[in-house]
Amino acid sequence: HEHDAVLGVFVSHDWNIALVREEVLGISPERAWPDFLDGVVVALDGDDVIVELDGRVGRRPRASLKGAGARRA
Repeated sequence: HEHDAVLGVFVSHDWNIALVREEVLGISPERAWPDFLDGVVVALDGDDVIVELDGRVGRRPRASLKGAGARRA
C-alpha cells in the first residue's frame, strides 16, 4: 500500500555519507566526516528527499538526485 510505513537501514561508506552531509546539509568538508557508526536520516516527502543530522535538515527534489543514482520507488 502506498501509505504503509517502511523503515530501511542502509549501510554505506564514510565517503558517501560525508558527501551527502556536505552537499545537502551544507556542512564543511572538515566537519562532514562521520564518526564511528554515524550516519544521517533520509526520508521521502512527495517528490523531495529530506536529509537530517542532529536537528539540521536539508531538502532536495528527487529529480535533482537521479544522476547520482537515486531512483523512484
